[in-house]
Amino acid sequence: STMATAAQFRRNSATMRMPTQSTLLACFLLLFLQHCHGFVVRPRIASASATASSSKQQQPRDTTTRLGAAATKKKKSNKKNSSGGEGGGGFGTSTTTTTNKAASGISGRSGSGSKVLRKAANGYDRIRQDVAGVATDNPNHARDLQTCCRDVYVRSPLHSETTFWFVGKIAREPPSVNYDDNDDDDDENQLQFFTEAALAQKRLILDYSKDQLRPQNMGGKYAPALEVWLAAADSEMDVATNKVSLQKVVGSAADLPANWDPNTVGYNPEIYIGDEVAKGGLRVERDENGDPTKAAFDVNQSM
Repeated sequence: STMATAAQFRRNSATMRMPTQSTLLACFLLLFLQHCHGFVVRPRIASASATASSSKQQQPRDTTTRLGAAATKKKKSNKKNSSGGEGGGGFGTSTTTTTNKAASGISGRSGSGSKVLRKAANGYDRIRQDVAGVATDNPNHARDLQTCCRDVYVRSPLHSETTFWFVGKIAREPPSVNYDDNDDDDDENQLQFFTEAALAQKRLILDYSKDQLRPQNMGGKYAPALEVWLAAADSEMDVATNKVSLQKVVGSAADLPANWDPNTVGYNPEIYIGDEVAKGGLRVERDENGDPTKAAFDVNQSM
């Protein structure tokens, strides 16, 4: 009986150990399969760069800025340059772009800034000194001066049809031929000679006059009609006493010769001081042809 009981106990113990080993093996296999399954199907976490790239590709392209830039570029390409033609003075009026290569290097092309004015004034001083010198050293100073210089006036007909404002002086290196003032052909040549000098600097002259010298009479709504007129060199007194007429400058920089040299001219701008800043400087009355509207008089007579 005791032996039978012991044998039965061993059989029961063996029977109890078998399920435990099977269970452990099954658990091990289950864990292994779960691990393998998780390795295959576990979702990847996208990188920040990949996410950003995907988001960027999905977003529609904003073409507003590009279209705006293209429109602006097209608009700028359609803008026309001012030529400074007759009646327009070179600003306030748009004309077709000139193809004259000589015009591209003209003094004043960049406006009436201090650097441009300084260059023009230095050119005037150089030409005047080289050609005429000073009266105390050159007995022919007055004659030589007329071969290289002219006084400049601006008329603003939209403000006043009869008022001509003195705005400075221009100079041009003279040709080798000396002109005789008593010869009509030479007078015509001189007129053309100084007209070209004025046309080369017309924009500079008018921009300075309307923007800095006398904007209340030439700027704004008056600017489109400004005109440039010339008188003999250093003739302010004769002009003020109605003894000489003025000559109108007709044309624009586009009319200059193709071989024009912008370094052969200069402009000395008029500068107001004291009361002239508010009241204005020298101005005279002339008719449509530049002739005096009143009789000539001497300086000792009442003006």
